[in-house]
Amino acid sequence: MVEASTGVGKSIAYLLPSAVWALQNNTRVVISTNTINLQDQLIKKDIPDLRTVLNVNIQAAVLKGRSNYLCPRRLENIRHRGPTSAE
Repeated sequence: MVEASTGVGKSIAYLLPSAVWALQNNTRVVISTNTINLQDQLIKKDIPDLRTVLNVNIQAAVLKGRSNYLCPRRLENIRHRGPTSAE
């Protein structure tokens, strides 16, 4: 667990060991954030910085908000209740 004020590099504190572990174990790591702003910071700045420092090709993808995706539970709700909007 890492706690510190804004701008001191907390994201690097969890990205670095996560990346090293994923590379050593040839597996994926999920980083869950509370805000889209933090997701943007990770994908646009922190992960590219980490790639440079470690000199490895770390692959990353962003999924923004579960409300943007259709899961089996939501599909079933729509089938029974109908859509709540035209979208």
